[in-house]
Amino acid sequence: MNLILVRHCETRWNEQRRIQGGRTNVGLSALGKKQVDKLARFLSSYKVDVVVSSPLKRALVTAEAVARHHGLAVEVRDGLREIDVGELEGAALSSLNTTFSTLLLEL
Repeated sequence: MNLILVRHCETRWNEQRRIQGGRTNVGLSALGKKQVDKLARFLSSYKVDVVVSSPLKRALVTAEAVARHHGLAVEVRDGLREIDVGELEGAALSSLNTTFSTLLLEL
């Protein structure tokens, strides 16, 4: 048995260097949509029996593209959802020093 693990393709927040977790359902960026097409074509030559995904749009769109090439339905598992990152959700990576300092002061 072979196991192929695939991370979702680029989202708009990846492109903007923002933190995303399980609360946000950010869609793919223009580059992410191109990556999905390339990934699906690449994996079309592999034998795939099952495709499993998080319910988040970014993961589900990626998984559906792969599954479509194999005539499969995607099995959605809530347990694969990314963790909730709390107040860091949506924060720009460049603001982390400020964000962490603020969160620590609130404690």
